Amino acid sequence: MPHFAYQFHAAVGNCQPVLAAPAGAGNPAPRLINLANTAGAALVPHLFGAIPAAGLAAIPAAAARAPYTWAGLTNASLRIGLYPPGPHPAYEATWRIASLRVAAYTAAGGHLHDTPILAALDAGEKRALAYFIGVTLAMYTAGITGFTFPRHLSRHVAAFGGAGAGYTVDPAFAAANLPDIVFFNLGAGTCQVWEAKGRGVGAGGGGFAVAGVPALLGTAIDQTRRLATVRMPGVFPAFVAPNARIASVARVNPADGRWHLHVADPAQKRGREEGDPMEKAKFYEEFYRPFLEMIEGSTATLTVDGVRFLVAVVPGTRVRVGLDERIADLFGQHVGKRGRPEGDRAATASPEEICERIEEIVETGYGQAPIDNLYVSPEGILTEADEEDLTQPPA
Repeated sequence: MPHFAYQFHAAVGNCQPVLAAPAGAGNPAPRLINLANTAGAALVPHLFGAIPAAGLAAIPAAAARAPYTWAGLTNASLRIGLYPPGPHPAYEATWRIASLRVAAYTAAGGHLHDTPILAALDAGEKRALAYFIGVTLAMYTAGITGFTFPRHLSRHVAAFGGAGAGYTVDPAFAAANLPDIVFFNLGAGTCQVWEAKGRGVGAGGGGFAVAGVPALLGTAIDQTRRLATVRMPGVFPAFVAPNARIASVARVNPADGRWHLHVADPAQKRGREEGDPMEKAKFYEEFYRPFLEMIEGSTATLTVDGVRFLVAVVPGTRVRVGLDERIADLFGQHVGKRGRPEGDRAATASPEEICERIEEIVETGYGQAPIDNLYVSPEGILTEADEEDLTQPPA
């Protein structure tokens, strides 16, 4: 099974490590240590239930490795998209799929490696793609360890406003930049903040040495600390302190060209909060909007572990993206377009029903297909993708 090198760092400035233990409600952070210790062998079945004895669940326990599939990495790169209203989301999705293929491939031995294309690019282009991989590996790792509903902070700010409206800041960390990503668990009333960094080019242009990782993680932790609270859609009180602050660094190892991911986690617990279903439902609708638009008009379906997904090809690629039909129907998507009887057609659900059903579906979880080119995220987004041979022209 392909894998990338994975290391959990406990001794990082401002970082109080979490013991390897089951996560509390809405706090998946301790699973990050568990992943470091088991390579996901025990972890992934716990998250997804009864998985066929292939793919991610078949990984033997081995420390310091995280298993992956190309479909899983593609899924991660698509779920963190910004997808501004107006332009069709397929354009950004195509760019994300292409960026992943340019930056990484599975080398002999199943290692995630930088590509000859990445190695030949201009230094500025390398840095941009290294950041992209840093976010993608963070997103993938977050997904298999239980973090849900990711949102770039910039996308959150577009919806709720900046400092004082969408979040509050800790003046003790005023010198730090803002972090990248916020994960939301509206059912539990919790959120997690993650700063992801990527380094593909060192001083000599050949990767980033492990000696530079602790300082970079410390900088990233400071960035997560800058956010004192985050505006939680539909949750009372409106501003909630993150119950985990995660930092990660993805780097190309100079010795062998492999991608490594380093993670640090100073977590803190917080209880469940109740809230307003109207605002929660708006959050869910905005999260799923780009995927609803990408499958709009498609009549194709795919069933994975008994769950039917509406699927469509991302234009210009061989990748298919899909969404759990139960979730799509909550928003009235594809009503009347799949030939169902008139009386069986769904209408847009009420805010209360949207929140209740989505949180119930996500809590139940998804099984994975027994083939590695299919992957389902914790939020019910499916990708079907095969890694392409970079020596051959695109299909």
